[in-house]
Amino acid sequence: MLQSLNIQKEVIVRLRKEIQEKTKNVKAVLPNIESLENGLMDLDTWLSRGEALLESHKLDGTQEETEQWLEKHKVVEPI
Repeated sequence: MLQSLNIQKEVIVRLRKEIQEKTKNVKAVLPNIESLENGLMDLDTWLSRGEALLESHKLDGTQEETEQWLEKHKVVEPI
């Protein structure tokens, strides 16, 4: 019985030490994770704005009509 209690005590002591080490590691990595999350949110915002901008410049009609429209605006009148 006493031996069993000593074994359990050793296990508990080892687990406490492991918990402290893992907590230390998590606290060391946490700022990096927060920075990554902020960067991902910034990237998502940037992509959303870009998609909205692209959507606002969509051309209606067929490819042929779009090419005709482009050619019309390329024409330069001589001076």
